[in-house]
Amino acid sequence: ESIQEPFQVDESIIHTSTSVGVVIGNLNHLTSSDVLRDADSAMYHAKNSGKSRYVLFDAEMHLAALKRLKIESELRNAIKNHQISVYYQPILDLQTGHVVAFEALSRWFHEELGFISPAEFIPIAEETGLIHEIGLYVLHHSLGKLKYWRTLDERFENIAMSVNVSSQQIENRNLLDEIEMALQENQLPHSALKVEITESLLIENAELAEQLLSELTKRGVKVLMDDFGTGFSALSYLHKFSLSTIKIDRSFIKDMEANDKNMAIVSSIAFMCEKLNLDIIAEGVEEQVHVEILKELSINQAQGFLFSKPVDSEAAFALAQTTNR
Repeated sequence: ESIQEPFQVDESIIHTSTSVGVVIGNLNHLTSSDVLRDADSAMYHAKNSGKSRYVLFDAEMHLAALKRLKIESELRNAIKNHQISVYYQPILDLQTGHVVAFEALSRWFHEELGFISPAEFIPIAEETGLIHEIGLYVLHHSLGKLKYWRTLDERFENIAMSVNVSSQQIENRNLLDEIEMALQENQLPHSALKVEITESLLIENAELAEQLLSELTKRGVKVLMDDFGTGFSALSYLHKFSLSTIKIDRSFIKDMEANDKNMAIVSSIAFMCEKLNLDIIAEGVEEQVHVEILKELSINQAQGFLFSKPVDSEAAFALAQTTNR
């Protein structure tokens, strides 16, 4: 309460608050670092619970912290031993039914823990800096697979590979060279690669992102904005950054036929993109009725469980061969 009292610095009145993590030492704490680690965990719970409060570290947090430490340790081993898999989700042309691209996605199957969701290990990878290694592996592996597919079937010449780029990767000044190297090693043209970024990435690294995306576009690599519509400033980025495509977030596609607001949002996005000469991909398509609505709105590309879940390379190859006859 005393910290919340305003105080003056020069001519400014400053208001602040505090989030406190409290831990009671026990036999599980072998070092001072153990105590600080748990107190830090409790502090972040306080922040995530609305700030201006204290949280006492408890058994549930302890188990969560142990699981997180185990996942982080095992993730390092998984990367080192090439145990991260790459799965592929097709992006289809709704008019022809053909696969026009695959989104490459990292997957982790652990012998003891089983399938570990990307929602669980990707944030840890981002916080620890491991995401750059995962991103590079997915880039090289997926482009290598696309090259292989093209040697087997000439129809894959028209299929591109879409790869996600994280905020931490943007901060790496060598990313452009690494992308170029991956394309050259696999003897693929720049048009074979699509780079997916999120709005949060643009917010956190606006200057670096603008330089990278501009250079990628000059070289012929298309840039996609993922999860469009979920942020606060997405519209302001459409003219500032070199974007070719936006992916409408699945939250707007879901219940589109029964939710007038969702329908209005998707329709408005389609109209806006037509005027801005931007392509659109609808994410999270799960019902045939969604396809019919998207066609009416002249949204011609989509991905989602209606067509296929992310699958391994053999299933992805077979799927594209079947649809692209």
